[in-house]
Amino acid sequence: MKIINLDKKNLIRYLLKSNNSIKGCYGILNIKGNHIYKLNYKDLIRTYISRNEKCLDEEIDNLLNSNLYNSENKLNEFKKLENTLSKDLIEGVLSYRNVFVGTKMKYYKGYIELDKAKNLLQKKDIIVCLEKTLLLIKDLLENEIIPLDIKESNILINPKTLDVVLIDLDGEQTIYNYKDSLLKDDALVKYYKMCNRLNN
Repeated sequence: MKIINLDKKNLIRYLLKSNNSIKGCYGILNIKGNHIYKLNYKDLIRTYISRNEKCLDEEIDNLLNSNLYNSENKLNEFKKLENTLSKDLIEGVLSYRNVFVGTKMKYYKGYIELDKAKNLLQKKDIIVCLEKTLLLIKDLLENEIIPLDIKESNILINPKTLDVVLIDLDGEQTIYNYKDSLLKDDALVKYYKMCNRLNN
């Protein structure tokens, strides 16, 4: 895992001009080969909405002094994943002028979201996938990483192998270096609520 420095031209291309991009809740996803470059467009919202490249450096200036957007700090957080079963998800931190602007992640081609898989797979296979999901969550919790955004769309399944991946571990709803057992319980409660929704 490393810091990947973007120049202004590439940042603008990923943010505003890519033909192969998908807009998510928090990021613009650019698929390139076996990788996804996720740009946090909400942190650069004026540039994104206005499509005006001149706004970019002003927005970056406003983020420069915040530890939340420091590329090194973000890299150190994500490096905690290297000791987990989810170690292959995040490959790097995207940085512009030392400001964290996104992540480079592995693209899990052929994987589908759990809510789509439940209509394609047999119930016994879904149960296997849910058990694997629980192992991934418990593994993160043991490493002081708390995934609070547990939902069907953040669980990817390979329908052929039943391999399971948790995604969105780079978002605001994943808390790193946290030892509060109540939040850990919250993550497990969300998982069990999701399981109940699937069974109904």
